[in-house]
Amino acid sequence: MYGKAAKERLVPLNRRCDDVLQRYLIVRAKKLKVETTILFFAVRNRYVNSAADVEAINVRSVHRMVLYMTQVRGLQPMHPHLLRHACATHMLENGCPLDVIGKVLGHDNLDITAHYAQVSAEL
Repeated sequence: MYGKAAKERLVPLNRRCDDVLQRYLIVRAKKLKVETTILFFAVRNRYVNSAADVEAINVRSVHRMVLYMTQVRGLQPMHPHLLRHACATHMLENGCPLDVIGKVLGHDNLDITAHYAQVSAEL
């Protein structure tokens, strides 16, 4: 997968997540009816006729989804970056090495990843 600045992203999945992802891909293929490398696509793409018509979800789409889910659950409004930070903090607190966290987050510089360690220690 590719993220910000077209950096390649590796996404570690456990067996359960992988199983769910594989089932999703089967259902997605039936509904979309065109081949594409896009993993998650915008809802308005349900009725496309060609792969050229398919658009990936974007940052705003994810932000709207996160805001909706926080409202449904009665939580404080959140943004996607907060989830990214929470994931990094969880990994750090459970003994994951800083360089591995940096790789998952796509950081070029370990100093950037170290920021997560400082913020976690302050909480």
